[in-house]
Amino acid sequence: MRSLLLEIQELSVWYGEFEVLRNISLELRSGESIGLFGPNGHGKTTILKTISGLLRPKGGNIFFKGKNINGLSPRERVELGIIQVPQGHQLFPRMTVLENLMLGAYVATAWRKRKENLEKVFSIFPELEKKKQQACSTLSGGERQMVAIGRGLMGDAQILMLDEPSTGLAPKVIEKVIEVVRKIRDLGQSLILVEQNAEYVLDLTERIYLIESGEVVAKGVGQDLLSNDRIKEVYFGRVGG
Repeated sequence: MRSLLLEIQELSVWYGEFEVLRNISLELRSGESIGLFGPNGHGKTTILKTISGLLRPKGGNIFFKGKNINGLSPRERVELGIIQVPQGHQLFPRMTVLENLMLGAYVATAWRKRKENLEKVFSIFPELEKKKQQACSTLSGGERQMVAIGRGLMGDAQILMLDEPSTGLAPKVIEKVIEVVRKIRDLGQSLILVEQNAEYVLDLTERIYLIESGEVVAKGVGQDLLSNDRIKEVYFGRVGG
């Protein structure tokens, strides 16, 4: 049985006087992929930001490999290999592909493995190796997304968290990005995926957490969720058998 890598217990997060996450509990095992799915603005990105340390919970605990990390800074969490790839690329456009990738290895733990991880990134994204000296401003949207994911892998990710990797991309490009995520998953990377497209979530993750109004309202493997007629109709566009 795979070891427990990340455990969130009864997590609550507030923006001022507004509670955005309410008693969220979830877990991720080593080498597993899980999906966070649900309507826009209901807390999925907030979960990722709280795991990353960018937001502080008002209640609950986050454990990484059995250790409570609530008090750790974002940098300390990156040093543990907890890596978030935010929505919208957020690259440095005037810097080259290679320079952007190397920025992902800025902490000492990742810097020691930068050559090994760069080879891994280029094996996953061979087109980036060909364009490694190009400025990121010259890349297509799909290529920029690949650089962003590659930069996350350069952090020697123990947990790679992808926030809406298909957002804003053309359908053909989305399929390519999804194929890349599938390849990363198949390499055994522990993965948390936030994705709007229900079919992609089903395809790419082993288990799904359905988030509504800051709460986990359903969880399980995709086929388990599809046994619920309401979930099938609202999120997957089909009812009945």
